[in-house]
Amino acid sequence: MPNVGRPTKYKPEYDDMIIEFAKNGCPETNLVTNDHFCDLFDCCEHSLYEWASKHESFSQAFARAQAIARRRWVDVAANNLVLNKEFSFDGRSWATILRNKMGYDNKAYIRFPDLAKTEKITDRVKLTLDYLFKGLISIEDCEKLMTTFKTAITVENEAELRPLVEHLQQELESRKK
Repeated sequence: MPNVGRPTKYKPEYDDMIIEFAKNGCPETNLVTNDHFCDLFDCCEHSLYEWASKHESFSQAFARAQAIARRRWVDVAANNLVLNKEFSFDGRSWATILRNKMGYDNKAYIRFPDLAKTEKITDRVKLTLDYLFKGLISIEDCEKLMTTFKTAITVENEAELRPLVEHLQQELESRKK
């Protein structure tokens, strides 16, 4: 049976475009969600995930862009909660957005603002390991953070990040026993 339906709108240049867009943020808010990525490419969210499943380079770029977007949302919350005491910041609403729109179903970044402020993902994994060794973070929170850490592995950082993530995974497994 021949291919049915419209041809894909995906183009290889989308890989770089999505990362750049995530780094710059939406002009109106400086924040980014998957909805903004859809607007960028004039597509639906299903298309983004379809492209990611069929094109490895886009899969990596999309995962990186989502990680950058999540970081931007967390940074806004951290900056307003920690640095801007005079501003009336609605942390509960922000946490709801993080959970529902950005996939944060845990409060680890909110409970541990040092994780949110740490620039490099490798340093975040190291800090999480340190918290785990000191008993400051639960196994459940670590497991939820592992999802973020695993999706942040790219070709550029794999040599440094993958061993750290695997070490954290081993530590979690040994503590569950």
